[in-house]
Amino acid sequence: MMEFTCDGMVRYGFGFYNPNHAAALICALMPFLWGWKRLPQLGWALFLLLAIALAFTYSRTGIIVVFFELAAWFLLSERWNWNWRRNWKWIVLMAAGVTVIAASVGVLARFTLDRSLLNRPEIWLAGGKLYAANPMGVGSGYSGILVSTFLLDDIECRTLVNSHLTLLVERGVIAGFLWGCGIIYALIRGSAKFEAGARLPGW
Repeated sequence: MMEFTCDGMVRYGFGFYNPNHAAALICALMPFLWGWKRLPQLGWALFLLLAIALAFTYSRTGIIVVFFELAAWFLLSERWNWNWRRNWKWIVLMAAGVTVIAASVGVLARFTLDRSLLNRPEIWLAGGKLYAANPMGVGSGYSGILVSTFLLDDIECRTLVNSHLTLLVERGVIAGFLWGCGIIYALIRGSAKFEAGARLPGW
């Protein structure tokens, strides 16, 4: 099995083949640790432990998503007047904690315009062309192979570097429609529950 590395450091997948998938799961779990009515400090402490695990995935998108989730959780709690005057101090403290952890592990050093970042628009465009030619899907696990072989020059990728686009291209229009309906439903209903609503930036 191939290892994912960053500047010679192994990116931890915590059981996942791709560390980015581990980062996505960690980001999805984090909001459920915030604002506990009982033992709130324990919830925030567990959040910081997950932040350490997230940092070791070296996922740039994962770090960005955490900040979007913190902002969404704050805005939702303010909207519903749920102790937001107290929550903003916790949120600033946790954002600072995530920044310190990311800097200590070395994730912040990845926030540069490297080739893996600059290649993404070209990969997404190739994915759109592949979907247009195969609206019913190309099969699970084949999107990266096909765009690398037929649509991209000197770029090799395993997926389309976007979960939504990869699902649409590999599974087709029916799966994409159902997935989109799920996201729209979550957007409509999630705002009434802080934890669910705060997860939406990580979809």
